[in-house]
Amino acid sequence: MKISHKLTLIFLGLALGPLVLGSILTYIDARDAFIRQTRTRLDTVAALEEHGIEKLLQEYTEQAQQLANNPALLENLNWMLYLGDVEAAEKVAFMLEEVVAVSDELVALEIISPEGKVVASTRPERVGSMVEEKQKPLDEGMLHIDRLYRDQDRRLLIQFDEPLYYNLERPLGSLKLLMQADDLQALTDDYSGLGVTGEILLARRTPDHSSAELLAPTRFDPDATLNRTIHLTSSSPLMFAFDPDTIQNSDWTDYRGKRVLASTRLIRSAGWALVVKIDRDEALNEAKMLANGMMQIFILVSLCTLLVALAVSRSLTLPLIRLTQTAHRIASGETNLRVNIDSANEIGSLADSFNIMAQTLTEYGEELERRVQQRTEQLRKANTALRQEVRQRLRAARILSDERNRLRTLIENLPCGIVVKDRNSRYNLINRSQMHLLGLESTRQALGRTAMDLHPGEAAKVALEDDERVMSTGEPLINVERIQVNPGMHNHHTLITKAPLRNKDNEIVGLVGIIYDITERKQIEQRLIQTAEELQRSNAELEQFAYIASHDLQEPLRMMTSFIQLLQRRYHGKLDAEADEYITFAVDGAIRMQRLINDLLAYSRVGTRGGEFESVDCGQIVQAAMDNLHLAIEESQARIELDSLPTLLADPSQLTQLFQNLLANAIKFRGENTPEIRIEASESGGGWRFCVRDNGIGIALDARERIFQIFQRLHSREEYEGTGIGLALCQRIVLRHGGRIWVESEPGKGSAFFFTLPVNTV
Repeated sequence: MKISHKLTLIFLGLALGPLVLGSILTYIDARDAFIRQTRTRLDTVAALEEHGIEKLLQEYTEQAQQLANNPALLENLNWMLYLGDVEAAEKVAFMLEEVVAVSDELVALEIISPEGKVVASTRPERVGSMVEEKQKPLDEGMLHIDRLYRDQDRRLLIQFDEPLYYNLERPLGSLKLLMQADDLQALTDDYSGLGVTGEILLARRTPDHSSAELLAPTRFDPDATLNRTIHLTSSSPLMFAFDPDTIQNSDWTDYRGKRVLASTRLIRSAGWALVVKIDRDEALNEAKMLANGMMQIFILVSLCTLLVALAVSRSLTLPLIRLTQTAHRIASGETNLRVNIDSANEIGSLADSFNIMAQTLTEYGEELERRVQQRTEQLRKANTALRQEVRQRLRAARILSDERNRLRTLIENLPCGIVVKDRNSRYNLINRSQMHLLGLESTRQALGRTAMDLHPGEAAKVALEDDERVMSTGEPLINVERIQVNPGMHNHHTLITKAPLRNKDNEIVGLVGIIYDITERKQIEQRLIQTAEELQRSNAELEQFAYIASHDLQEPLRMMTSFIQLLQRRYHGKLDAEADEYITFAVDGAIRMQRLINDLLAYSRVGTRGGEFESVDCGQIVQAAMDNLHLAIEESQARIELDSLPTLLADPSQLTQLFQNLLANAIKFRGENTPEIRIEASESGGGWRFCVRDNGIGIALDARERIFQIFQRLHSREEYEGTGIGLALCQRIVLRHGGRIWVESEPGKGSAFFFTLPVNTV
């Protein structure tokens, strides 16, 4: 810097320094006041927006949970998924359509099975399709906001997934709700109190956490919803909005590259980020106006001071200017040029020394230039090779670090125990699941120690023997059940797989173990076995009681019936009319009682006196049943049509009884019409589904389950005779064959009795 300039600057500094300092402090105070005022306003708007969005999501959540906990829906869904009930499937579909019809926000409802299959939907084309892996049901037992997207009609939809459990235990899959998100957009469209550049951003994080996708339109981009993705950087307010533990207020740069003031919130129930912002320029507009006024005053004072400083410095620096100009010309290449100043003072001596230095520099300049060029070329080549090597090593180190982190995270979060042991069975690695199984609190308690060191006993001895066998033979130990004991002396049933660990020379240096805790499964299996044994014993006792009771009643009832009938034959007409009527009542009652006991005996013999299963032609079975009903068919003039019926494994006597009871009911409950009966069979789910369809009087909806209960009658004996055991007997026969039976009917429109025989009987 020139001496004249230095003198000028010193003079200006002394004159203008206090003025500049006062102006700066005044501007900073005004700017900070405007920033605090703007931040307070942004915090207020952000808090109101956060409350509104959380409240809206809570309303959506309560609606989803109310539908997912509907007892009728869960009951019918359980019947549909686990029993294949067609009527239950129709009820589930009707319930879903009814809910969508009465809701303004709901667009569609779907039920997804635990296997990821759409089993019910208000969109029929979706039924039977498989959903993507990320859309499968959740196991956490909580509501999950899965997606926010636009449909083909450009409507903004929000998707909820709610797990479904039957009796809080049996998983039924998940309920997917598609709801319009217009109310969500309305909350972010209100820019009251945000000036002309203020915006409200609502975003969700992308799966790789490097970017955020906007979920609502912005003031400067109305089509931003699900169309704009913002890269998350340290200067982006969205980066800090996703941190649930802090609420940051600072200066940021938004997606337009503008510096902004912002207030951030995390919508915790959905994991969304909320940012309320305003351009920093607009917020500090008044402060800038104040700064402009102060700047004008400062410029005017500076000009006056500068003129005075230039006049003083010029008189002192004119000789030095000539010396400086000569030096610049020599530097530009005029190496033979010399300075000529006639002065006996220090400046003249400086000129002479300068001329000598210029001559010396000229001689050495050429040599130095040559050496610099050589050395520069050598350094350039070495630097290029070094940069390539550094890049390769950094890339390899980064890849290795990423792989190690992924492997460590995978091992730590597996639901099964993972261990790595050295050649002496000492733990080198143990994950969180195995520490919990052994009752340990940290890995330090296990590393470098053996199972015997941790929990001495028989279980540890067996574990060491297994380790030695695997490492000595080189053969893996696969799915072997073992007992493990924790410090509380609790036994855990485990399923263990161990495999040898080899180095690059194929030498065994240890082993890798995988341990599954199957204690709960073992307990459930034991309870199931006990329950099955108790149920089998109870059923056997009940069947034996029914058989003995009905069998022992046969003889006294037969004797009573015989003597009453003898009394009727001998004394009919010899007593008065009232006595004849009483005797007739007694005979009828005895006959009904005998018929009832015979039916009860037949009912009890289904499980205890059933025959062996053998290959039977169902067509011949139906013909035998029709032969048994020959008189009833002729009297009613019934018309019976048969489809092609299969050959399968069954008890021929009981199968004949089944068809005979169903045909007899179709003839008996014919009403005033001539009976028309059709028997069909079709393959269904790996088995056979039979249907006996008639045109009789039909059955009311509320009686469809009751008719299969023993002694249940829908009509009086004066209307239709019978004991009320026929359909109960049919159900018991079908259950013995491993199937189920049900009826579909409407009063006055006939009935269709369906029953199935699963594939294990075919």
